[in-house]
Amino acid sequence: MVTDPAGGPNVYRGTSETSSIQKSENRGADWRTILRFQGSMLGGTRVAIADTNPRNIYAATPRGVYLSTDEGETWRPMHGTVRATLTIPSQGVQLRVPTGSETTQTVQVAALEQATWKVPYTAAVEGGDWLRVSPASGTTPATMTLSVSAAGLTVGTYRAGIRLESPQAAHGPVTIPVELTVAVAESGPEYYISTVAEIGSE
Repeated sequence: MVTDPAGGPNVYRGTSETSSIQKSENRGADWRTILRFQGSMLGGTRVAIADTNPRNIYAATPRGVYLSTDEGETWRPMHGTVRATLTIPSQGVQLRVPTGSETTQTVQVAALEQATWKVPYTAAVEGGDWLRVSPASGTTPATMTLSVSAAGLTVGTYRAGIRLESPQAAHGPVTIPVELTVAVAESGPEYYISTVAEIGSE
């Protein structure tokens, strides 16, 4: 399922059960089919929205790649050499850590058209000394590890990104937004020792 990168209400999803693409115009409350294939197909359908123009929708299917330039109302097959589209988390990555601590998060990188396609890519951090990514290059399908350190950071929200780029992709560089929330470290339970002196009488 993918959302409008410009923040609009449109949401799209591909289904393997009905070999179709569905669209919601109210952020997922209601759905309608905008592209359907007759008969059964091996494999499902996947959908992506162009970062530069949210009206352009790509559908990757076992029967080829289709393009819509009007938010999914009409479609046409794309001919010629098919270049891969790198998939990224549609909502980015959100992390929360206590002050002074560290954490890691894995992110999957694959080709939209076919998960098994081998596409070389590079990965680099944009705008955050607290964020690291490894490995710095690879071939899809792959798993990247994001490492976060809150050492020296005060309580608050920090934003950075992971820039992915591939010479074989059908698009330019794409960025995975990473948001880090640094919270107050929770302290353990406090214990008090109380001494009671009793005065006795004879």
